[in-house]
Amino acid sequence: MFIVAIFFNLRGKGMASAASILIGIVAGFIVAAALGMVNYGKIASAAWFAFPMPLQYGIDFVPGAIILMLFMSVVTTIETIGDISATTMGGAKREATDKEISGGIMADGVGTAFGAIFNAMPNTSYSQNAGLVAFTGVVSRHVGTIAGIALVLMGLFPKLGGIIAAMPESVIGGAAIIMFGMIVAAGIKLISRAEMDQRNLLILALSLSFGIGMSLLPDFVKNIPDFGISLKLLLTTGLIPAGLLAFALNATMAKK
Repeated sequence: MFIVAIFFNLRGKGMASAASILIGIVAGFIVAAALGMVNYGKIASAAWFAFPMPLQYGIDFVPGAIILMLFMSVVTTIETIGDISATTMGGAKREATDKEISGGIMADGVGTAFGAIFNAMPNTSYSQNAGLVAFTGVVSRHVGTIAGIALVLMGLFPKLGGIIAAMPESVIGGAAIIMFGMIVAAGIKLISRAEMDQRNLLILALSLSFGIGMSLLPDFVKNIPDFGISLKLLLTTGLIPAGLLAFALNATMAKK
């Protein structure tokens, strides 16, 4: 999958180059099917049609869960801002406008509220898509609309979703290597546009070290009380401690 996607991205023209990731995934799926790596049972067991039942599990207000979701909302907002910035930098070669950032955050909030009614997890941006935009250069909202319609159809027709679920991890991994690599490249490009003085370098270094360290050494927080809000889980995600520390340092460290 990886080789096919890279080949079409570099050698293909027009639609072939823009759809290089999709072509690579299809090629990888065909090869995996020929090698007997596809689990067809997930497709066979999926229903032909299903409609989500609103509030299927009831509704309840748990103080600890509310506090946890407030923390998660702050972090996903930071993530959304980063993904929007990486998307415009990778696809449009510019920084995101305030209107684009506020619109993206509002979309996440509305999506989360609407998704909760239909028993879905909180909505957030996916960094893989920012990497996909940077790799293909396709940043059109019309393409995003078509992708959204496809996801809705997969939700209503589980057989379609079963095809994706049956895809081997090796095929998904090939796409992940490209997309996550492009995310890092877009992030570095975005950071390089800022004035990297001693203050900004210190904020960047401390935040990255803290976030990576907390995720790699989860035992560091084993003696920290949870206070009923899964504090340990929040601190070992990497993204949360790094984002909050960067926010705090940027707000408190004096500029020279």
